[in-house]
Amino acid sequence: MLSIGQFRLSPDLLYSGEMRHGRPNGKGRVVSLSQKQLVYDGAVKSGVYDGEGCRYVNGFLYENCLLYTSDAADEEDS
Repeated sequence: MLSIGQFRLSPDLLYSGEMRHGRPNGKGRVVSLSQKQLVYDGAVKSGVYDGEGCRYVNGFLYENCLLYTSDAADEEDS
């Protein structure tokens, strides 16, 4: 079931966006809590950048809407 929520990826990184089975899966954003800045905005699958997304460093666009792929994309959702 798809829902909207938040998930702590690490002590400093917080994901906010679409979730499936309590894990980041879909469109969302990742922010650095210590720097209070956006780190990533785009597609995520099983908690890993996967699909189209933009990365940010020090609040500035670093990589513009690249296509990310991960091994998680090959896994079948149950």
